[in-house]
Amino acid sequence: TGALVGYYDKMRPTEGELDWQITPGALDQAPIATELGLIGGQICFDANWPAGWQSLADQGAELILFPSAFAAGRLLTALAALNTVYIVPAIRTLQAGIISNTGDWLARTNRFCAWAAASIDLERTVFHWDDQGHLLPEIIAAYGPRLQVETYGDEAWFALTPADPDLAIAEVIAAFGLI
Repeated sequence: TGALVGYYDKMRPTEGELDWQITPGALDQAPIATELGLIGGQICFDANWPAGWQSLADQGAELILFPSAFAAGRLLTALAALNTVYIVPAIRTLQAGIISNTGDWLARTNRFCAWAAASIDLERTVFHWDDQGHLLPEIIAAYGPRLQVETYGDEAWFALTPADPDLAIAEVIAAFGLI
């Protein structure tokens, strides 16, 4: 409908922006509820303060938009993995795309391709292996092809994504007491 559902104010202006009288936004801003899910924002220099990203993830953000003149490099993939949240950077230079909630680039622009697209499932949830990884055989037996299972050995994680549109990850969490 074109109605405004929320906004995000850059929290950490650069020194040059402060010299131009740019006022910092409030710290600890909340994600915005949309039809797609909870979406957070971080702008440019905000990337350098991990607490803002963690706060959005702790408040339930499933996706964080990152428009920026600063590419942020590996920092973005690390922030996505640390907070298990999707990040969609739109960088003034050539780097834009979609980073998964495990820190992998799913799609990325480059000097030969100026756009990036990928399907993501915000139901994909990352779990730590400790005290629950042993449940995977039971989970697989219970849900079979209705649930996609990915394991990440070095990180001691596993990710679950419903392959059946009638299966919600909340159902799997409740059935097995996953954290």
